Amino acid sequence: MRREIHANSLVFKIVITVTIGLVFLAVSIGAINMTVSKRVFVDNFAMTQRKAFNQIDYQFYKFFQDVTAIVSTVTRSENVEKFLMGADMDDVETMNNSYLLERQIRESKASNYSQMNVIIMGENEKSYMNNIADVFSQPKEDILRSRAAKSARENRNKIICQYEETGFTENTKNTPEIG
Repeated sequence: MRREIHANSLVFKIVITVTIGLVFLAVSIGAINMTVSKRVFVDNFAMTQRKAFNQIDYQFYKFFQDVTAIVSTVTRSENVEKFLMGADMDDVETMNNSYLLERQIRESKASNYSQMNVIIMGENEKSYMNNIADVFSQPKEDILRSRAAKSARENRNKIICQYEETGFTENTKNTPEIG
């Protein structure tokens, strides 16, 4: 005698009820787990991004403060003025002035940035560059006609940050720079 399980039998009803309960429980736990994980991921991602942007903001602000200090040092320097305008200096005075200018730039915050190149150029095309391993990649009159130089002339006594597609020196001629 063979026993068949009928749709109305108690065993069948129990098996169906347990199966439906297990499927419902698995779907519920999965949905809850995904919702909680999503919230945790979004919160952690947002907190991580906030920390990263705060660090970038702090470092950029610190860099801008240092650039401001360097520019202030340069603009208040008698050595810069003598270097750019001192047409009547003899060779000894010129060398002494160049040495003092170099020392002043080295002692400024520019020495904290190995890739920063301080370029000082007068309207008479007399120029100074603190990176002795670099040379200008274009004529000085082209540099004086650049957007950065024009902005500097239009906004005297202000620090101007101007994006340029290419740099002014051999080391930066193929890379964008801020002038």
